[in-house]
Amino acid sequence: MPQEQTIFKGSRSLVTQIGTITLLVFLDIAACVAGIMLNPLYFIGSAIASLLFVGVLLSVKSTQYELTTERLRITTGILTKRTEEMELYRVRDATLVQPFLLRLFGKGNIEIIAVDASTSAVCIEGISQAAAVRESLRHAIEECRTRKGVRIAEYDGPGGIPPRID
Repeated sequence: MPQEQTIFKGSRSLVTQIGTITLLVFLDIAACVAGIMLNPLYFIGSAIASLLFVGVLLSVKSTQYELTTERLRITTGILTKRTEEMELYRVRDATLVQPFLLRLFGKGNIEIIAVDASTSAVCIEGISQAAAVRESLRHAIEECRTRKGVRIAEYDGPGGIPPRID
C-alpha cells in the first residue's frame, strides 16, 4: 500500500474577511482621530477595534487545511483545537467556487459533499490555486476509491429521493 502523501496544506486567506477587516481599520482610524480632536475617551473605541481586528486575524489563520492522498483534515480553533477528518473515498462531489472578490486575488473555495454521516459537507475557503487543488483532489479521490475497491452509486428515482428501506 502506498504511503500517504500531502497534496495541499495551508490556511484560508484574509481576503475572505476583507469587508470586516476594512470596517475595523476604518473604525480604528476614526476613533483615533476623534480621540485626538475631540475627547481622549474615543481611544477606548480604537482599542476595541484593534482587539477585534486581531481576533479576526487569529480566527482566519487558525483554520488549517491538510489534503492528503487518503483524507482531508480541517483543524480549527484558537485556544481549543478541533480536527475533523473526511476519508476521500467517501467524497461524492467537489465543486470549485470562485466569487468575484476571491477571483480578483487568485483564490477560490472548494465545496466538498461526502457520503459521511458526521461530515457530509465541507468548504475549503479562500485558498490559492484552488482550481489546481480541486483537480488534485479529484485524482486522489479516484485513486483512493480504486485502491479500496469502492464505488459510489447515485439514485435518480422519482424526485431524486432514494427509496426508504426499513
